[in-house]
Amino acid sequence: MVKFISRTERIFIVKFLFIVFICFISYFVSKGMLYCSVPDKMNLQGRLTDANGNNKTGIHTLKFYIYNNVNNPVGQYIWESESISTEVTDGIFQVEIGDANLKEIFKTYTDLWLEIEVDSEILAPRQKLSSSGYAYKSELADKAQLAFELSGVKSTPNGIILLELTIIRKITRSDIKKKQYI
Repeated sequence: MVKFISRTERIFIVKFLFIVFICFISYFVSKGMLYCSVPDKMNLQGRLTDANGNNKTGIHTLKFYIYNNVNNPVGQYIWESESISTEVTDGIFQVEIGDANLKEIFKTYTDLWLEIEVDSEILAPRQKLSSSGYAYKSELADKAQLAFELSGVKSTPNGIILLELTIIRKITRSDIKKKQYI
């Protein structure tokens, strides 16, 4: 004889699985395993050629500058990288640049321009910087309506699991317009 699960038992199973799922997610969030921060570095790739269009090869010293205006005079940059010696193969190079100051510049300015110096020669024209994959992630945060943090996970003696969420503050429409969230 086949025994069917009663409605009450099904509800209990669904609630139990939901609580297990929430605990699983909460554990990994609290350990930082599901949190992905934006990296400190920005990947840059490019192609270097000589005046005749021939690909450069070998070790070259690169330096990067960021300007908030395409017309700023040379030297009036708002950020500069360290000098980077990198291998260039058939004209192709790849470097990572960035630091905490660069992150702040991306938060502050909307139009930014990249200038590249190769072996003490400044290349022209400056290149406009545009969005990357991580920028779309931050766009989702711009649309958040509550700022909260997971402050703890506790269980009661009878096995009930409690999630402690602390609402830091409600985000208003004016906060979103001013980009003031926390």
